[in-house]
Amino acid sequence: MQSTLRLAVLLLVGAVLNGCGAPAETPPAPREVLAISCDELTSASRDAGGEPVARSVSVAIGEPFQITLCSNPSTGFSWEEPVISGSANTTMVERQTATAGESMAGAAGSDTFTFRAGSVGAATIDFSYGRPWEGGEKGAWKVTVKVDAR
Repeated sequence: MQSTLRLAVLLLVGAVLNGCGAPAETPPAPREVLAISCDELTSASRDAGGEPVARSVSVAIGEPFQITLCSNPSTGFSWEEPVISGSANTTMVERQTATAGESMAGAAGSDTFTFRAGSVGAATIDFSYGRPWEGGEKGAWKVTVKVDAR
């Protein structure tokens, strides 16, 4: 009886220790769901008559996803913090700015926004591009992204 108890305790301790040594899962890499170039923003904004450029994306709950938008901070313009609304409990996780790979002054780069939807539902992410200082041009480009989280 005592040897059976001792064996059970050793098996239990071994199972616990084996579980503790398991490597931690690395989070999934963000998936780019949308990329909009400067040419596309310029022509779409002109064609829309000041209305936002509208796009829709579908994402999995908990999956990090990226939206990349053209930007050119050398002109004084930048993307404001996105405004997020809706029932999908979507949050911005990270923002990265990339300059142009060219050495030309004034060449466009991009801003990549990483988000995560926390629950099933819909969300809207509104982006506005302008000059942030007082009296600066606001809303030169506007983008609205409808997110369907499943």
